[in-house]
Amino acid sequence: MFSQKDKNILRKIAAKIKDFSALAVMKEREKQWTSLNGLGSPKPLVLVSPEGAWIEIHKTIPLECEGEEARNVERGLRSKIYQHEQIADDTVMDSRFRIGWHLSNDGFGVEIKHNTPDADRGAFKHVPPIIDIDEGLKKLKFRKISVNRESTMKHLENCKDAFGDVLDVGIGGQYFWTTGLTQTAIDLIGLENLMLYMFDNPDGLKRLMKFLSDEMANYMDQLEQMDLLAYNNGNNGIGSGNWGLTSQLPSEKKPAVKPIRFKHLWGFCESQETVGVSPEMFAEFIWPYQKPLMERFGLTYYGCCEPVEDRFEYIKTVKNLRCISVSPWSKPEKCAAAYGRNYVMCSKPNPGLVCVNFDETAIRKEIRHILDSTKGLNLMFILKDTHTISNQPERFRRWVEIVRSEIEKA
Repeated sequence: MFSQKDKNILRKIAAKIKDFSALAVMKEREKQWTSLNGLGSPKPLVLVSPEGAWIEIHKTIPLECEGEEARNVERGLRSKIYQHEQIADDTVMDSRFRIGWHLSNDGFGVEIKHNTPDADRGAFKHVPPIIDIDEGLKKLKFRKISVNRESTMKHLENCKDAFGDVLDVGIGGQYFWTTGLTQTAIDLIGLENLMLYMFDNPDGLKRLMKFLSDEMANYMDQLEQMDLLAYNNGNNGIGSGNWGLTSQLPSEKKPAVKPIRFKHLWGFCESQETVGVSPEMFAEFIWPYQKPLMERFGLTYYGCCEPVEDRFEYIKTVKNLRCISVSPWSKPEKCAAAYGRNYVMCSKPNPGLVCVNFDETAIRKEIRHILDSTKGLNLMFILKDTHTISNQPERFRRWVEIVRSEIEKA
């Protein structure tokens, strides 16, 4: 249990979040995000995802709780407040507080090693466990999920006891980030071999990708069978940058007949690691194994850092596709011509202009080019891949101000 002192601190922070959630602007943003995801948005919306920069931001947010569990909760609550007060983007704050199930799995049957340095952040050396794909496939197995319901419920009761009469405390969260498969393939065989096997052993690579696709389907089946799913169609992020509000999927406010299934949820898929692969090779080695996983969801989001437009002729064959990433390496005018008003364009301006050398002139030029190229389309901006902010977190708010000013001009 949290100490009485920690409970008092958390309760006070929770009350502040509840007050913010009642603001008229939050209701208006809910309408705007719902309209955008329904392909009827008249105006672009703006998000910031601090990601790795949270490490620098958290140094500026002193914690008052004493217990480790309470401090982790406090950090999460204070981060929500910081996003609203200091970054001031179009994030929606509501009176819900969700924790995730305490999940684990027993792995693929081989040890995946990422040798990291002693520093908090930085590069790592990847040691792929499979050298020969044909022999290595014999060692692989499907992961088996385990859930610690006891520890999950204990944490839930601690939070309810502290501030459950202030916020709506329950279980939510997500269980994996992507159904993209290529990062897992690289974990197993390495990036170089992923590329080389397309020439040296194409059948072997296809067998690996088929295994990974079937394995992911089995992983999803387990989550459904164990009744571990929760709606992601509300005040939460989705994909690689968008907000989950939509009237076209069931949600906590308008639930489907139980149990919850993936067909009720947003899905996400990408293949950043194959950015150097031709569209035709993507269609041969990657896409056939991603598509059936994407089709299990109610609505889907495709892409992250990779330009998607050259692969779009294949990706658009998924009928539930709703959001598409427009990465810093995409050509906005080409994206606009390909996507039209049939999808939400999730534009990701260059984070280097903000995080490294803040260049307001270059930022304005980039935003203006995107706006000029996408007039009248369903557009949102998200600043992400922000792995540092050079210890100047005020840059995030200024970026939001710049983007909004350019939107107003447009």
